Amino acid sequence: MPTIDQLSQASSISGADELALFSKRNGDTRKVTGEQLADYVLAAIDGEPDETIYSLTTDGNSFTVVVLPATPGGNAWALITLSVPAPAGTIILPGVDDRAHGQEVLVTCTQAVAVLTVNGSGAALAGAPGSLAANGYFRLRFDSISSTWYRIG
Repeated sequence: MPTIDQLSQASSISGADELALFSKRNGDTRKVTGEQLADYVLAAIDGEPDETIYSLTTDGNSFTVVVLPATPGGNAWALITLSVPAPAGTIILPGVDDRAHGQEVLVTCTQAVAVLTVNGSGAALAGAPGSLAANGYFRLRFDSISSTWYRIG
């Protein structure tokens, strides 16, 4: 099989043509059509966010936030607005089909959460907090090699 620099040069591409890429999400080589590439580029130019924002407002009861990015592997921000401190809360991170190497999840909360559970959805956790202070936050980044969410902020 030839390497990419050994292939003949195309003079133009069409939407049906296929291009090779390495998928970080899947960890292997995949193909996309010219049309898929064009859609991606246009969305990036339009400034479509690579982040899904979750906003939860609650009255101080326990809560659960399931983080499911709009785009698999996309970053997410869980913005939790509480009127009073919460006794407990749970953050469920993206599952295997919705996470990718380098993906980040940011969690912020306006009030204290006495007991915080962070569920890695099958991935390990390193440094996830067990509680949050008022106006507390943390950021996690996923490493696909170790299948671990690491606290980075």
